[in-house]
Amino acid sequence: MKILMICDFFPNKYKPYEGTFFLNHAKVLSKLGKVKVQTLIRVNKFKLSYEKWNIDNIDVEAIVFFYKVGFGFIFFPLAVIFQFLLTLKNLILFKPDRIILQMALPHGLALIPFKFLKKIIILEHSPYIIKKSYIAKLVYKFSFGVYALSNFQKQELENNLKISINGIIPNPVFEFNFNTDKNTSFKRTISNFRSC
Repeated sequence: MKILMICDFFPNKYKPYEGTFFLNHAKVLSKLGKVKVQTLIRVNKFKLSYEKWNIDNIDVEAIVFFYKVGFGFIFFPLAVIFQFLLTLKNLILFKPDRIILQMALPHGLALIPFKFLKKIIILEHSPYIIKKSYIAKLVYKFSFGVYALSNFQKQELENNLKISINGIIPNPVFEFNFNTDKNTSFKRTISNFRSC
């Protein structure tokens, strides 16, 4: 199985500490098949480039671009455009069986045109999603499933957004989660990725 994981942060040469939990998620997903990560990297200098690298046997590609704090109104549409272009490229060349979307916004909006092509699973991380509920609900609506990071977040999303959460995947998640007999609900959630 080929899995395309789309996230907003990932460890990189500019910021090696950024999004390390996404790297852990990618490692766990690599137990299910070939994983490719697509992400965006914001840097504090004028730059626009496409870059690829491999970390722990996971292929990663990103668009690197200039970003300044406080300019989210510019970043949001740029992120949607860049993620759309990367997704289009990966649908044609990588041909994933599953798309794991780490957080609904902003890059979930870029996937709406592809909703009929692939089964998209959302793993929601953001505590701020409730404030943008009308946009997030649009993204959740076209997904195959929505997962939360904790019971608290699951209840918050279900109560405030009136959506159904399919399961919980902890953050951080590590490879040893697969080897724990006690963690059958986690194994069941991961197996849903295979069967969807």
